Amino acid sequence: MTSTEKMSLQEEALAFAEQGSKVAVFAGTLDLAQVFFAGFESILNEDEVKKIIRLNGARAIHFHSGGLIRFHSTRSVPRGYFFDRVYVPAGIQHNVMEQLAPLVVTSREPAIVGYF
Repeated sequence: MTSTEKMSLQEEALAFAEQGSKVAVFAGTLDLAQVFFAGFESILNEDEVKKIIRLNGARAIHFHSGGLIRFHSTRSVPRGYFFDRVYVPAGIQHNVMEQLAPLVVTSREPAIVGYF
C-alpha cells in the first residue's frame, strides 16, 4: 500500500486490533453493527484470532495479541469498557460523542475516528 492509498475502516481497525489495541466500532443500530461484524469476520486472518463471540446480540473478535474489536450501537453506549480507538459514524450527535469520550480516557493514544 502506498502512502496515498487509504485503508478501509475494516483494514485500519483490524490492523490496530491485531497489534494489541482495544477497538470499538459503533453503528447507528445494533443490526447494522452486526452487519459490520460479518464484514470484518469475512476478511480476518484466522491465525491472528483467539476467539470470536456471538452472544445475545453482542459481537466481539479477540486476538492473540491481546487486542480486540467490539461492535456496538450508538443507541446504547456501553459502560465499563475502555478502548484505544473508537470508530463512529460521521455526523454523530454531540450528546452521543460526550457519552463515548470516557471510553478512550485511559488509552495512551486515544482516538475517536469518524467514518462515512
